[in-house]
Amino acid sequence: MPLMKIERANLAVTSAVRTVCSILLVSMVVFTVYTVVMRYVFSNPPFWGDTVSVFCNIWVTLLGYSLAVRDREDIALRGFYKLLSPRAGFLLDMFWNAMVFSFGLYLLWYGWAAAGNVPGMYWELGGLPKLYPMLVLPIAGFLIAMSASMVILEDALILLGRRPSRDLTSAAQEMI
Repeated sequence: MPLMKIERANLAVTSAVRTVCSILLVSMVVFTVYTVVMRYVFSNPPFWGDTVSVFCNIWVTLLGYSLAVRDREDIALRGFYKLLSPRAGFLLDMFWNAMVFSFGLYLLWYGWAAAGNVPGMYWELGGLPKLYPMLVLPIAGFLIAMSASMVILEDALILLGRRPSRDLTSAAQEMI
């Protein structure tokens, strides 16, 4: 069954992204603590510490969003689903996921152009070209589009009756 292969590949990519995000998060904390200790205890902060921490933060945020989309934990108006019929809420959720997919494609396309056109290097990182930190834009765009497409595929299978339905109202957040 081809869907099982897609699901296994999606699971592998999701696991890899979770691992990378975990490493980036730990690295961000380590670099920040190291910079603070060096600054306030030894009065000799590294000139690269803040830059690396910021890069880790940006990467973990953008890559983490693809995980949020895949786990259906991204920003949506799920509180309003209680006001709609279950089918209307389901279709609204599918529309939202299509918009997220479009955002992923936008980030992939224009992120690649931005990464390719950014000039210069980071002297504090040994002359690292600015292209490399900017590559998070197309990578995150691809992962966001892939995650949204998997969610859309799951929803399409529910509409076709090939998967059990999910209850949007029980998963909805309380209205503010």
